[in-house]
Amino acid sequence: MLRRDSTGLSKPLRAALEFLATNEEIDVLTASLQEQLVQADPNSDPDPQSGFDSQLETLNIDVEWSEGVEEFRDLSMDDLWALLGLPEKAVPFFNTHQDPFSANDPWTKEGRQWLKDNGKLLELRPHQLVGVVKMIINFFAGKPVLLMDDVGLGKTIQFTASIAVLAYYRDYYTTHKRFPGALGALLIHFTYMVP
Repeated sequence: MLRRDSTGLSKPLRAALEFLATNEEIDVLTASLQEQLVQADPNSDPDPQSGFDSQLETLNIDVEWSEGVEEFRDLSMDDLWALLGLPEKAVPFFNTHQDPFSANDPWTKEGRQWLKDNGKLLELRPHQLVGVVKMIINFFAGKPVLLMDDVGLGKTIQFTASIAVLAYYRDYYTTHKRFPGALGALLIHFTYMVP
């Protein structure tokens, strides 16, 4: 049974509510979106008094953004795979090859043979691998994850790969009572997620 405080809310719900935006943060975001809409409209005549900058000056909020993965900037692909503890340098449970034209069904015997003979190697790009590492760390630390970048940069494969890595970690932990790779020592502190 979940413990509740005087508010009547459970601890997990109270923790989730702490991550919600404040009214000031919502105001800043609203002003920013409005400014972007004005700038995107070629027929608008923006009023400098109502712009984002003037509203931002009245609010004392730090709106500096970062990539959130600066700590991985100097790591090679090999370093990132080693962090994850995946010496095969491949995402667990993923096909190793792909059909870039989607003309062959990998679920059929013929499709699997075609991939084996002609398929293009399925590899994560460096920024995708960094995203997977960061998401794994955040998942175990109980931190929220917001994966944002331009369209077409592979957010779906990053998220799917993260789920596959977590499934691999569960199997690995069940067998070895520890997590693989250089992250293993860090992640052992968060084993409450593993039954």
